Amino acid sequence: MARIVWTEPALEDLAKIIDYIALDKPSAAKTYAKTVFEKVKRLESYPKSGRKLPELEKTMYLEIIVNPSRIIYRNEGDDIVILHVCRGEMTIDADLISKR
Repeated sequence: MARIVWTEPALEDLAKIIDYIALDKPSAAKTYAKTVFEKVKRLESYPKSGRKLPELEKTMYLEIIVNPSRIIYRNEGDDIVILHVCRGEMTIDADLISKR
């Protein structure tokens, strides 16, 4: 079973999205956060279940979708490293991810 490792920048990304959702609907923000952590936890058993990033298909990065977000990660041995959480419509830049 793989181990989930959240990077600090990814947790900050997630917190910003949760805070934004909470401005209008705190209960939706709570539900969103719970859903994110549940879906990420599934990666422990199915680490390769994410899809390749459409804009970076020839890289090691994968993503899972939790509307309205994309959760970007990579496999590092027995670790699943969560690198970035962003809005779904955002285009991912390889430079941004490689610095995390």
